[in-house]
Amino acid sequence: MRVAATGNAYDPDASVVRNALVRDPDDAEPSSNPAVLVEVLSPSTADYDRTDKLAGYQRIPSAQHLVHVEHDERRIDV
Repeated sequence: MRVAATGNAYDPDASVVRNALVRDPDDAEPSSNPAVLVEVLSPSTADYDRTDKLAGYQRIPSAQHLVHVEHDERRIDV
């Protein structure tokens, strides 16, 4: 996912796009209009996913939901 406000790109574990997929004009690989972003939290990335990556995702205008899935327990945070 490309965050237009910062220029940063992130790789969510899964995403959902509503309507037509919009590509970043500077890089055709990442989309820039996700509605839902999913991150599976692992011990090595959980802190980053909950802080810096979350802050980046919150700057995406189309993003409506961010889902964090715990990898070692039955827990999903939306």
